[in-house]
Amino acid sequence: MRSLVSPSQSALVRAFSVTGYHQRSAQTAAASNESEFHHLLPRSVPPKSANSLNKPFNPRRQFLFRTYEEQLLSPIYLVVQNNNLDAPEMARLRQVLKAKAHPLAQISVVRSTLMPAVLRGTQYENLAPLFVGPVAVIHLDLARLRLTHTDYYSTATAAAKPVPLTAEALLDQLDFPNLVRSFLDVLKQHPKLLLLGGKMDRALLTTQMVQRIANLPPLQSLYAELVSGVYGPVHALHQAVKQIPQSLVFTLDQHRKNCGNQEGSEPAVEE
Repeated sequence: MRSLVSPSQSALVRAFSVTGYHQRSAQTAAASNESEFHHLLPRSVPPKSANSLNKPFNPRRQFLFRTYEEQLLSPIYLVVQNNNLDAPEMARLRQVLKAKAHPLAQISVVRSTLMPAVLRGTQYENLAPLFVGPVAVIHLDLARLRLTHTDYYSTATAAAKPVPLTAEALLDQLDFPNLVRSFLDVLKQHPKLLLLGGKMDRALLTTQMVQRIANLPPLQSLYAELVSGVYGPVHALHQAVKQIPQSLVFTLDQHRKNCGNQEGSEPAVEE
C-alpha cells in the first residue's frame, strides 16, 4: 500500500514534540473543578459528577472522561470492534497507522461502559450503540500536536523565525478520502478489527458511508472538476459576448465595401 506521508512531511513529523495526552496525577485530576473538566464538547445536558450513590467519580474515571472527549474532537473518528488484539499487535498497528495513514493517526482502546456517559447530550450521542463489548477507536491524536522550533522547520518554511504549526493549519491539509482509504487498508490487514461506524467532522457515518467516502476520487480531482464546472459556462459566456462586437465590426466593414463598390460602378456623367 502506498504511503500517504511525503518525505518532507515525514521529516516534519520528526520535529513534533510528542507529549501524549495530559498526564495528570490523580491528585491533580481530583483538584480540577467540574466546569474546567467538562468543557470540550457542547452538551444539551450537563454531565453527571457523581454516581447513583451520590459519590463523586474517582479521578481515574474523570481522566478517562476527558481523554475520550479529546478523542472525539478528531475530524476522523472510526469505531472498531477489538477481537483480542494483544499489546504487541496494538503497538505494531499504531506504527503502521502513523507510517501509512498520518503522523498523528492513533488507535485507542476505550471503555464501552464509560462512552455512553461521554456521548450523552452531545451531537454524537447516536454513536453510543456502537460501544458494546471490547471496542477501540481510530482517530487523529490532536493532543500530540506540538511543534518544536527546529532548524529543519526554519529551512522548510524559508522564514527566519518559524511559525508553529497549529491544528487548524494541519487539518486544512487533510485529504479525507485518502485518509479514510488508508485507514480501511490498514484494517484489512488486521482481521481482529471490525469496522462498526464512526464520524467525520460532525457527520455520523455508517460502515457503508465510510466505504463510499474511501471510494471518492482524490481531492485534487474534485477540485479540478469543480473548477471546470464553474469555469466552463463562464468561458462560454465570455466567448459569446466577445463575438458580438467582432460580428458588428465585420458587418459594418462588409457594408462599407458594398457601398464603395456601388459608387465605383456608377457611369461618369458627361458635361
